Amino acid sequence: MDYYIAPAEWDDEIIDHLIDIFPELEDEINEEIYYNFSAYLVFDMILFPRVLEWAENNQTEKLKKLSDLLEEMLLSTDNIWIPNVVEVSFLEALVLEDGDIISKLRPYFHTQTLKSLRYWMNRYGKQ
Repeated sequence: MDYYIAPAEWDDEIIDHLIDIFPELEDEINEEIYYNFSAYLVFDMILFPRVLEWAENNQTEKLKKLSDLLEEMLLSTDNIWIPNVVEVSFLEALVLEDGDIISKLRPYFHTQTLKSLRYWMNRYGKQ
């Protein structure tokens, strides 16, 4: 079986793009050196908690930017790992999170994000 090996710089590209959109996350990302090596960790350990805060505080502009970013990444054909970061480190975590966070974020999500979210909800038997 052939395995796809992601280019070494793909994590950096995703993290840099995230910082371009949300510059306020840069210090926190740089604070923990191991985050710099994994887009998965950055999305799971830094972005995800911020999104919970943004949703709680109704920070509409940030949630709109997030939605655009997620959709862009899910539709990416440059590298199979790019959509996977959103699927595993964000949408799956979102479905597993307690509370009504999905209902707060769903209105912002675009078509592909909603489709992927439905997949994770069905997988975990959530409505």
